[in-house]
Amino acid sequence: AVDFNACVQLSFDQMIRVFRDTITGVIQLGDVQEAKGKKYWTGTKRKPNPLEYSADNPMCMEYLYTTSNLYAAVFGIQLKRDRAEFEATVRGLNLTAPEYDA
Repeated sequence: AVDFNACVQLSFDQMIRVFRDTITGVIQLGDVQEAKGKKYWTGTKRKPNPLEYSADNPMCMEYLYTTSNLYAAVFGIQLKRDRAEFEATVRGLNLTAPEYDA
C-alpha cells in the first residue's frame, strides 16, 4: 500500500533525478567538449549548478512539499498541509541522495 512516506520518497527520487542527475550529465557533456578544445560554456550556455539536497534548503523542502502532496492526491492519500508536520516527516525519513552514476 502507498502511504504519504512513499509519496515523499517518490518526490525525492524525482527531484534528484531531474535536478541533480540530469544537470550533472549536461555538465559532463559540456566539459568533454571543452576538453576537446571546443568552447562550450560561453554566451548563453552557462554552466548550471546541480542540486545539492539538504533538508535545510528551503527550495528542496518546497519541491518535496508540493510534489509529495500532488502524489498523495493522485493516490487518494490524506494530504499533509501542516508544514511543521511535513518537515518532521521528511527529516524522519533521513533522505540521502545516492552517489551520481553516469
